[in-house]
Amino acid sequence: MAGDIPGDESLWPVAKFYFQVEWGAEVFSCQEVTGLDMESQLPVFRPGDSLEFSTNNRLDTHLTLKRSFLAPDNQIFNMLNPIDANDIKPMPLVISLVDETGVPVMTWTLTNAWPTKIVSAASEPETSEVAVESIEMVYSTLSRGNDLLD
Repeated sequence: MAGDIPGDESLWPVAKFYFQVEWGAEVFSCQEVTGLDMESQLPVFRPGDSLEFSTNNRLDTHLTLKRSFLAPDNQIFNMLNPIDANDIKPMPLVISLVDETGVPVMTWTLTNAWPTKIVSAASEPETSEVAVESIEMVYSTLSRGNDLLD
C-alpha cells in the first residue's frame, strides 16, 4: 500500500467515505457514484477533407448518483422540475470524494450536466435495508483533479 511508488512513503490509497455533489445551487451528498468514465470509438470519416463530415468519436456517458432516501427531503426529486417547464439548463457538475474529516481529496468536474431520470426509493418490505434514491444525469466532458497533490 504505502510505498508502492518507489521513493514516496507519503502516498496512501484513499478510502471512500462519501461524495459531495454540486450542481448549480444544489449541494448534496451521496454514497455511490457510477459513470465517471470516458469511452470513445474509432472516428468515422466521410468523403472529403472537412471535419464537418466526420462523426464525433466520444460516446455519451450516463452518470448515476445514489444516496439514502431522506423522508422530508425532496431535493433530488425537485431537480427534475425545470424539465417539466422546459426550462432545464445544462450546468457544470462537481463531484468531490471526501475523507473522514469531510475534506475533498479528489474532484471530478463534468460540463453541461443535466438530470434525465430519478428513481425514487424502492420498497422491499421483507428487508430492513435503507431506502435508496438515485438520479441519472448526462454530461459532455469530464476532468479530474487531485486535491492531495495540489
